[in-house]
Amino acid sequence: MIIEEERQENLAAARRIGNTAVVRLPDQAPEFVKTDANATTTAQPSAAVVAEAVVTKNAEVQPSILKPIDSTVKTLQLNQTSDIVKPAETVEVKATEPERATEKPSVGSVELAFGSELPEMKAGEKVKIPVLVRGNGKFQSAVIGLNFDSTKVAVRSVAFGDAFGTTAANGAATPFLNQNGKMYVSLLTKDGLEVVAGGTLAFIEIEALAAGKPVIAFDRNVLSFLAGDGRNLVVRFE
Repeated sequence: MIIEEERQENLAAARRIGNTAVVRLPDQAPEFVKTDANATTTAQPSAAVVAEAVVTKNAEVQPSILKPIDSTVKTLQLNQTSDIVKPAETVEVKATEPERATEKPSVGSVELAFGSELPEMKAGEKVKIPVLVRGNGKFQSAVIGLNFDSTKVAVRSVAFGDAFGTTAANGAATPFLNQNGKMYVSLLTKDGLEVVAGGTLAFIEIEALAAGKPVIAFDRNVLSFLAGDGRNLVVRFE
């Protein structure tokens, strides 16, 4: 009975231990195994692949924005460039008759001359020389100029002639220059009226300072005849 009880107790103890076997191996140094980096690293797509994917996506989303490139050959229009030379435009100019300026009719001309030849004179002798005028115009004023040798001749007086009318004839006229062999005098009609160029314009009294024939000439630089409208008459000489 005692032996049977011990056997039962040993069987119960054996059941409590279990039947899992544990194998213990001696300690070993860890070993490193070389692995392929590409095998453990996820491959990244290239930039060209990404760009192609983006373009493809955009093309799918907005197909109307992208247009195919036109590779057809086109003819260049040279006349559309900015440096083209165009022929000058022809402007038709019609010949027109020149406008004729309004010309005033000529007032005529006059001629001057001494009424007589100067004679041989003695020193101190005096003589009046008539200055004659004739022409086809009318005048209102006149200027007479004389040149002479002041050592042989002197002008003593000037008087109006009958060309200015009978009332003005023989009236005294004062020269505005009478020296150094020059005598200038201005003659004006009475009341500013025009007179016909004909008759005796003036009487000039000279005195011989030396014996001989005096020499007197018109100074053409100052001779003038004015009409009533201010125009000059042409002065001529015999």
